[in-house]
Amino acid sequence: MKYIGICVLLLGALLLIIAGFNPSDDNLLLGSGLALVVLGYLAHIFISKRKA
Repeated sequence: MKYIGICVLLLGALLLIIAGFNPSDDNLLLGSGLALVVLGYLAHIFISKRKA
């Protein structure tokens, strides 16, 4: 549970990497990757502050 934010962030980064290697006009993959990166970052901050 401690590293769930990092896992979500890495999943979002993986989506962004896939979107970078897959040239298309679809922005859904980019948007969802960005949203997962931001959510993972915020979750990591909130979970680490709660544990401290």
